[in-house]
This record gives sequence, structure tokens and C-alpha cells, in this order.
Amino acid sequence: AVDEARRLDNHGTLTTDFMLTHLDPDNTALLIGALAMRARAHPLIVKRIIESDSAKAIVAITWRASFDMRLAEAIMATMDQVPTDRRLKARAHGAFPMTPPEMVWYLEFFGLEQKAAAH
Repeated sequence: AVDEARRLDNHGTLTTDFMLTHLDPDNTALLIGALAMRARAHPLIVKRIIESDSAKAIVAITWRASFDMRLAEAIMATMDQVPTDRRLKARAHGAFPMTPPEMVWYLEFFGLEQKAAAH
């Protein structure tokens, strides 16, 4: 899945809109591969984040992978891991609802170091 994500990214196809169109709760391989490749993270760590009930961690990995907040919102809704009352929403103009230092903290909690972050 990481190789497929890399191929799509090299062709300029791996966008937030593409990911929203192909988001499938029954087949998370592309989602995990895309987030892992773009965030420079091990797929198992990304899988743990996606399967967690942590809205903040999902927002953080989406941010680190340079996707829009719309994808984080869709992951929380589609994967149905995060209870509705704990899901985060984008700020005005689609901005992420957390500061970069907050997002880095959540990524570090899951074992991703700041020095490898894309931002």
C-alpha cells in the first residue's frame, strides 16, 4: 500500500479529494499506506492511530501527512472509532483545530518523532 501511495503521489494523484473518494472502512490499506508514506511513519503506527479513539491523533497524522482537515474529519466519521461527541471539526477556512506543537505531542505519544515531520 505504501508503494501504491508513492506511485499515486509521484503522479500528483494523491490528494485530499482522491483520498475522500477512496476512503473505505472495509479496506484501510490505501489510507494507511498514504498516511504512512506522506508522514514518513511506519504503517503499523498509522494503523494504531486510525484504530484508536483519539481524534487528536487522527488530526495530527493527517496534518503531518499534508492532507486537509477534511480528510481527518472523514476518517473520524467513516472509520467510526471516535465517538461523535469527541470528533474534532475544522476551524474557519478548513484550518486544523490544534496548534502544531499540540499535534507534534500526539504524534510523539504514538512514537513518531518531530524531526521527521513534514512541517
